[in-house]
Amino acid sequence: MNNQNVYNNFQNQNVLNQYLINLLNKSNINNQNYINQLKYNNYINQNNNTILSNNINNLNNNMNKNNNINLYSNVNGINNPIIPNNNINVNNPNINNIDYNDNFKMTHSMGNLNHLILQKNANITNSSNRQNNHSLNKQKNQNLNLLSNEELAKQAYYLAKYQNGCRYLQKRIENNQKLVPTLFFPNILGHIQELSNDQFGNYYIKIIIKYLPEDMIYKFIQLIHPSITKIGTNQYGTKVIQNLIDFLTSEKNLLFFIEKTLPHVVDLINDLNGIHIIQRLICIKSNYIQMIYNKIFENVKLISVTRDGSNFIKKLLDFLDEENMVLLINSINENLHDIITNQFGNYIIQNIIKKENLVLKFQVIETIILNIVNFSNQKFSSNVVEKCFEVEEMKDKVIDEIIKGNNFEYILLNEYGNYVIQKALFKSDQNRQHIMFKLLVPIVTRLQSLSFGQKLLSKLFILYPRLSIYILNSEEQL
Repeated sequence: MNNQNVYNNFQNQNVLNQYLINLLNKSNINNQNYINQLKYNNYINQNNNTILSNNINNLNNNMNKNNNINLYSNVNGINNPIIPNNNINVNNPNINNIDYNDNFKMTHSMGNLNHLILQKNANITNSSNRQNNHSLNKQKNQNLNLLSNEELAKQAYYLAKYQNGCRYLQKRIENNQKLVPTLFFPNILGHIQELSNDQFGNYYIKIIIKYLPEDMIYKFIQLIHPSITKIGTNQYGTKVIQNLIDFLTSEKNLLFFIEKTLPHVVDLINDLNGIHIIQRLICIKSNYIQMIYNKIFENVKLISVTRDGSNFIKKLLDFLDEENMVLLINSINENLHDIITNQFGNYIIQNIIKKENLVLKFQVIETIILNIVNFSNQKFSSNVVEKCFEVEEMKDKVIDEIIKGNNFEYILLNEYGNYVIQKALFKSDQNRQHIMFKLLVPIVTRLQSLSFGQKLLSKLFILYPRLSIYILNSEEQL
């Protein structure tokens, strides 16, 4: 069949689209977007032709089975030509305007086919989509305009979960603000959590909150407080709670909200979405916020060992006043072992050591020194011990504790502790280096037997040439 015969067999635009769909289905190129485009064209051009739709679905199941494009396809179990060979030439302007290459080969890449069809149909289809959507939305809004406020409020739960319905509800409320507490709010009392966590429904809840009087805000808090964690940890629900906080203008409502939120503080802080609620809350200037701080201090261990909780505590260290800072540091010190050995909590201690407040960081370092061997020999806490050498006023005291008794040996022979010794050698004065060299000599043999020992010794000999002299002298004495 030559190209001219192919043209003559295109009876209408539907047949053209069907032909191209089969060509696309028979290629190895990913043409799903093109097929979807053609399907839509057939849908709007034909009058409920279910047979053609079924054929298209059957062809989709046979995609990429043949590298060559064939004019014949097995449809519904029968070998039928894709284009009926009836040699009917129809003067269809949509067909005649398409410029085919006379030498077009059926095994050609589908790149040229894209140029042949999509430029012709894409603009028509997109325009039809926009017109259809606009007409549909306009018709829906006209139908909603026929509803009274009472009827619309009864349907609010259903409408709020759809984009256009939610937008229409918001517009109606803006024009009838006084009806919110008496009409719109009562009709969603049993659905606040669901709508708050909904992609579109959360906007409806937020505009409800905006126009509620203070006494109704109090009632709203009563309704949500059992579910505040489920709402606050949701990506949409957290925005509703934050919006509610902005409208806690009375001390009574603020106190009531804080009291109901206290049992959920830890869960909210340890969540990526919930943390923003507590951050928004502590920015309010009120004496009642101290209740939130106290809850945080009591649960600092549970908060510090999570990713979000650790970030929260680090930010809190820059935010608190001096009095609350002391309370927080005391609480951290009481739980230092669990925090400093945690993959997230250790960054809190490092952050404290970097602070300019000498009293507070001295307090933490003193606690570290009391358990220097244990902290030096653990993966995360060893990084904190190394940070202690950066504090000029305390580094000598930390090194003195390391070289006391058998501490040096226990730390040096550990896979993590040896890095602490290396940092200590680098930061110590000559007298303390001399002491550490002497302590190192008796355990060189044991160190060489460890997997990291040879590398460590080579590094130390390069950095400290005097160390090799100590070892040689000790061997001569023996």
